[in-house]
Amino acid sequence: MIINGIPLVKLLMKILFLPGAYPHRENNTDGIFIKRHALAVSKFAQISVIYIDLKDNINKLDVYANEGILEIIAHRKVNKGKIPYKSLFFYLLDSYKAYRILIKKVGKPDLIHINDLMTWPGMGIFVLYLNKIKGIPYIVTEHSSGYLEESNIFNKRSFLVKKLILYTLNKAKHITIVSNKLKSSLIKCGAKNDFSVIYNVVPSGKSKIINENRKIKKILHVSLLTQSKNIFGIIDAINEIYNKRKDFELHIIGDGPSRVKLEKMTNDYGLLNKVIFFHGLLLPEEVMNMMIDSDFHIINSQYETFSLVTAEALICGIPVISTRCGGPEEFIDESNGLLINIDDNNALVSAIEYMLDNHDKYKANFIMEKAKCKFSPEIIGKELFETYKKVLY
Repeated sequence: MIINGIPLVKLLMKILFLPGAYPHRENNTDGIFIKRHALAVSKFAQISVIYIDLKDNINKLDVYANEGILEIIAHRKVNKGKIPYKSLFFYLLDSYKAYRILIKKVGKPDLIHINDLMTWPGMGIFVLYLNKIKGIPYIVTEHSSGYLEESNIFNKRSFLVKKLILYTLNKAKHITIVSNKLKSSLIKCGAKNDFSVIYNVVPSGKSKIINENRKIKKILHVSLLTQSKNIFGIIDAINEIYNKRKDFELHIIGDGPSRVKLEKMTNDYGLLNKVIFFHGLLLPEEVMNMMIDSDFHIINSQYETFSLVTAEALICGIPVISTRCGGPEEFIDESNGLLINIDDNNALVSAIEYMLDNHDKYKANFIMEKAKCKFSPEIIGKELFETYKKVLY
């Protein structure tokens, strides 16, 4: 039944997002992938969000009506000191206050959708309370590389935290993950549930700029500059290739703990601000502009659960060189890029040399359309909505 152009099921289905990260007043990109999921499925259901920011410098509770979503965001200044579990206490306190506001504004949710439990396992206590006492079912979406054996983050958690995470996962009605690699890792960690792969949302980008007369080819890398991204390997490969040819530049966008060492390494090779350029953190629009002006993108990670920047490059029509590190091999093939093994410097050199000579043979429009079929808000929103219906009805 349609009422005023809106399906009746949307009017009836109320979904509460509980994210471990979410854009807020101090950081409008933190957890943006979760907000994109919420926005995508808001076309099919009533979406509300409760997010508790425990790293702020003020105590404040904000209520927004943002792009059709009710957002209740509590900002909390927590000086842990010597008081154990202080963060958890304030998380539960603020979550309950936010939930009471939610009830007054939109009523009791039909379903809770936890996102990124690994980031803040304390969500598990609150959602289990709502599940057991209020009778509200819940599902979980996981994005975190913390479950991967390569990262070893889950195994380093305390016994009680691991038990809480697994209990919350196993009592959920369903678990969605962003790649099959993450599914395998969750199962190895002890998760026992029904799983489905639902990718992250990548909004449609600008079309790739075609510049046939450009003599200097532009290579792009975007990431958090950490050891696991193996940017050191990219710089080694670029140095080796530069000894053979001079028709390219590498532009690195991002910041992180490895940046100083990376810049020193580049400077020692004599390539800093000559062949390799570090741009630091840029606004999303600036990243997009550099992406569409690049000839191809490189991902040399040792592990990924999805690789959002790979999907963003593809949605712009840019071919990608990527390691077989988890997520990217599920959507990169010979039509949109090259896959190489992890820590294989010879393969990386060969792939870059091939792409320098053949990047223009990849069809930008084909790459874009193929990516839209996997990552567009319309596709992902519908997949999430179908999951909600399966759980509720």
